[in-house]
Amino acid sequence: MSARWSMLGSLHGKPEKAHDRNQGYIYCQLWHTGRASPPSFRGGRQPRSASTLPITGNALDGTKYSANPPKEMSVAEISEVTQNFASAACNAIEAGFDGVEIHGANGYLLDQFLHDNVNRRTDSYGGSVENRARFPLDVIRAVSNAIGSDRVGIRLSPYNYFQDTLDSDPVAHWSSLCEKIAALPESLRPVYVHSVEPRFDEVLDEKSKLDALAAHQDGIKVEAEATIPNSSTYSLQPFRDILQNAGIKFLAAGNFNRDNLVSKLEEDGADVIVMGRHFIANPDLPRRLAEGLPLNKYDRSTFYGASPPEKGYTSYPTFKA
Repeated sequence: MSARWSMLGSLHGKPEKAHDRNQGYIYCQLWHTGRASPPSFRGGRQPRSASTLPITGNALDGTKYSANPPKEMSVAEISEVTQNFASAACNAIEAGFDGVEIHGANGYLLDQFLHDNVNRRTDSYGGSVENRARFPLDVIRAVSNAIGSDRVGIRLSPYNYFQDTLDSDPVAHWSSLCEKIAALPESLRPVYVHSVEPRFDEVLDEKSKLDALAAHQDGIKVEAEATIPNSSTYSLQPFRDILQNAGIKFLAAGNFNRDNLVSKLEEDGADVIVMGRHFIANPDLPRRLAEGLPLNKYDRSTFYGASPPEKGYTSYPTFKA
């Protein structure tokens, strides 16, 4: 179990105390990589996943994923990891975080259960969308029971391609998941869902990603020279509408800038806009956006490690006139 952190503004006035003089809140993202990490990152242990399908290509240590395919998790292992999430949440609160964000996106473990091209199970955690959603919902319940649902969020990426995820019907399947999240008792219902816009991809540019999604519509792959179906089919709005009816806040991320973030809010497409890459490069981003100041350019090569460690982490300057 790994953790990452993020700063969030107030979503609903809780928790009562903020750890930041500017009244921000700090949430720890709880993250299990599943098949996305090689044995060398796990003390030699074989990766675990929804099924035995490895990711194509090479892992970060240079080895081929196919040389170390994941082991399909047993029901007992699923239960153990569920409790690990709850324990990690308690540790985060004890360490001083205001809450936690469950990472159910980007091709990591919980997302591996959600995407039907990865989850090939035939038991109660595979097959139907109800079964594929069972593990993430178990984790939400366990974490909410451990620290209180008002301290819990979850990140989802229904249109994700990263790390070989490609669902056959993301709109229907994630709508079903959101309906199940919304139907949880209030004491177990997360305070927010954080989703990634369909246009965003770690490799493809915005147009290529939307064209690829459209080409995969209804499970039909379209040749490059064929007519591409309407890519506007893909949107976060169905999920936002379902969750809003249950009082769950909605965070939207993915290629936002000062030109498109305001319209998203004005159209009621989200409660909060997330700008991760620009915030990394601009420690004073709110001021720069409010005053129309130029932004520092981010260096993607430093996002997940750099030498020296502070490069790209604490090395970006605040604005000076």
